[in-house]
Amino acid sequence: MKHKHIFLILALAFSAFLPGASAQAILTYSHGDTLSARDTVILYPISAAKFKSKNWNYSVHVRADSLSGANAGTVYLQFSNDGTLWWNHPTSITIDGPGTSFDEYGWDGILYAQRLRIYAITPDATARTVRLRTAAILRP
Repeated sequence: MKHKHIFLILALAFSAFLPGASAQAILTYSHGDTLSARDTVILYPISAAKFKSKNWNYSVHVRADSLSGANAGTVYLQFSNDGTLWWNHPTSITIDGPGTSFDEYGWDGILYAQRLRIYAITPDATARTVRLRTAAILRP
């Protein structure tokens, strides 16, 4: 529980340096999950049609920590208008740090779609477990 609070504080502090930081956040989201061998996690920080009325600034932060074995896998930021057809942000995160390190990345931009999700997948391996932590902020 203590780690969740620290992560949320770091995510909010990180967001203070982003463009438009003075605007009030409409939506804040944070989530943690654990992936094991050949595992997939899909997180939906923004999935509502009400966001289509205008373009919004988004900030998404992801941190992958190895719990056992070396970090491995890929994390994608994806967008959709209908929730069926998703397209990837041009930059993905390759989770490849050694067992004692972590991989971290943030995406910032303008959301032109109705939905945004974080898609994480790990490869085939029996001795790998990765903790994935995410935070997202949406501003007008």
